[in-house]
Amino acid sequence: PLACVAFIMGFLPCKIESSKFVSSRSYFIYSTIVMIVYMVFVVYSIYEINFIGLEVMDVSGYIHYNIIMILGLLSLIFAYVSNRSAVRVLQRVSELSRILSPSNFSNLAKWFYTKSIIMMIPLLVYIPRLANVSVSISLYTFLGILVLNNLYTYNVMVLKACFQQINKSLVQVREILINDQPHLLRRVYHTQENPTLLIKLRNLKKQHYEISQVVQILNDVFGRQNLTTITILFISVTYNLYIYLVLYTEKGRIKQWFSFIIMYIAYHTVHLILIVWAAESAKSQLPKIGTNIHRILIHTFDKEVTSELEMFSLQVLQTDNTFSARGLIIDATLLTKVLSSIATYLLILIQMLLVKPSRIKRTKKYRSWRLLSATDFNSLVYPCLFVSWILGCFPYKFESPRYTFSKARFAFSTIVMIVYVLLLTMMIVKTNFRAEETESLPAVMYTNLFIFLEGGMIIVTYASGGKRFTVLRNLSETTSVLTPKDFKDLAKLVHTKDILVFLYIIVHIPNCFKYNVALTVENFAQMYIVLVNSNTDMFYVNCVCTLKSCFKKLNECIRGLNGSSEAEVWMQKSVYHRQRNPLLLMKLKELEEIHLDISDAVDLLNDTFVTRLVFVTVSTFVIVTFNLYFHILFANNSDIYNSHFWYWQFMSPVTFYMANFSWIVWACETATREAQKIKITLHDVFGDTIDPVTKREVINGDRSDD
Repeated sequence: PLACVAFIMGFLPCKIESSKFVSSRSYFIYSTIVMIVYMVFVVYSIYEINFIGLEVMDVSGYIHYNIIMILGLLSLIFAYVSNRSAVRVLQRVSELSRILSPSNFSNLAKWFYTKSIIMMIPLLVYIPRLANVSVSISLYTFLGILVLNNLYTYNVMVLKACFQQINKSLVQVREILINDQPHLLRRVYHTQENPTLLIKLRNLKKQHYEISQVVQILNDVFGRQNLTTITILFISVTYNLYIYLVLYTEKGRIKQWFSFIIMYIAYHTVHLILIVWAAESAKSQLPKIGTNIHRILIHTFDKEVTSELEMFSLQVLQTDNTFSARGLIIDATLLTKVLSSIATYLLILIQMLLVKPSRIKRTKKYRSWRLLSATDFNSLVYPCLFVSWILGCFPYKFESPRYTFSKARFAFSTIVMIVYVLLLTMMIVKTNFRAEETESLPAVMYTNLFIFLEGGMIIVTYASGGKRFTVLRNLSETTSVLTPKDFKDLAKLVHTKDILVFLYIIVHIPNCFKYNVALTVENFAQMYIVLVNSNTDMFYVNCVCTLKSCFKKLNECIRGLNGSSEAEVWMQKSVYHRQRNPLLLMKLKELEEIHLDISDAVDLLNDTFVTRLVFVTVSTFVIVTFNLYFHILFANNSDIYNSHFWYWQFMSPVTFYMANFSWIVWACETATREAQKIKITLHDVFGDTIDPVTKREVINGDRSDD
């Protein structure tokens, strides 16, 4: 259906013959005519807007319309120029998708048709105005961009399903090796080959290579139009936010929440998120392939199977399966970049409208406390999780030696969250409908962003309690490699810092009490937001620091094998030259299994806290930017005074957020460096070994570190 719509609109001059996409000369002529007519109408529409003046707009409206029409025209021209390549991509993807089952296609079809219908519905508002040439051309442009992006995301999702199928097949191979390999590798059968597994591995390697080639072709064919599409979405969201704040605010207050402008903003935002999500979800399958290959290597000693797996692993490392748009990487970091850029340019545009900003309203953030001793991971994070339960974000209780779900705590958490949502609604209403006339537009913007980013994160934290429980259970098992002394040393740093931060919060509690009850309740609600988010950040940092200690412990264990490596030299002389050290190999495989478990824990931690990390990055940027602006404004205007909250109004939030963000970055950076040291340690300990099996295990461990 999508190919038919693209053909009708003139983007895909192809037809289906014998279940194959082939180019058609007659369809190409039709596409050329459609594109020429479209270009003529675009030129006429631009002329009509700029010179005839049938549509009354301000300067920003003219600039926005011209940029969107020009970029939209470029995007559709790029699609027309690369239509033959697009047909080849469709055919290649169609051939690759033969490895998928009908159930896979059924799931893809449900997701794709639902998404397409939902994205098409908002465009129906243009139908009553189709008599206007400019509106008709705009509708055709956005519909064309939507169809092209749907075509791109569908291909990406099919490739993702293919990667998932490869992972599933690798898991099946591993299960076969675990169940059958001990029998096949008896002394009598040690030299026998396993042709079925070899053929299957070679087929999987060939499929991976072909999919990787299609990814590169997909980037080349859709790269330019994806780049123009992302630019259009960025400009549209920024412009519509600017227009909304200009039209629907008066004296710093928002007069009307709902409007068609908000619908445009939400539509373009969802459009961008869907593109990024498709690429990010497909990209997330790639590291799993390398991990599954190394898991198979651990359970096999067959030379040919091992050689084939090593070649497969080398192919995975060398192929670049990144989805990009002419150098712009399409992944989750793209959303952060776009949000930061929108906030920056929106602030610049709003500042141009301000003559003399007035008083500002303030909030701040803090952290929570920990105990001063720990013997295992559960005891290390128990204070943090206890505070989370008090705050209503963790409905689990500790029953030695593990955490279990508690209905009573879940009911308590639900009640706390309902009260919080009511307080958050009160803050939104007060900020936007009952704010003082002296409140400036930047102050209202800042408060709304704070409520959305930090206040909304509380609801996400409550909803993701199950994921944090999964992380807790996984790390409780993974960190068993650490000794109580390791946890005690780790607790000295973490607990001291957390106690100081908690004391810092306690000192500011008296400032929450103000001259009326409403303001006091609002201040305590703000402190609640601070406590929950800080507690979440501290739990994440504790997990990262614990994983860093696991990597450090793994390094120490590898160094401990140095004695075995030196003793191995004596075994490799004269008659023992071809003998191997089975004990050393067993230790290496055990350490490699531990490393894979730690790496899986890192992946689980990233998946669980990715939303919080994005929010804390954006909120740090927004809060630091606004508060620096307020501080500069305050320093140059002695008449400005705010008695609402906190002693140090502006630089304190800047310092706190920068320190909080720096602490997260430091923890992640030091953990990454500790993980990278494993590669160096392996080469230092086993660099001089001449035993081929030991050397192969070291190479496998080296690759798994990547």
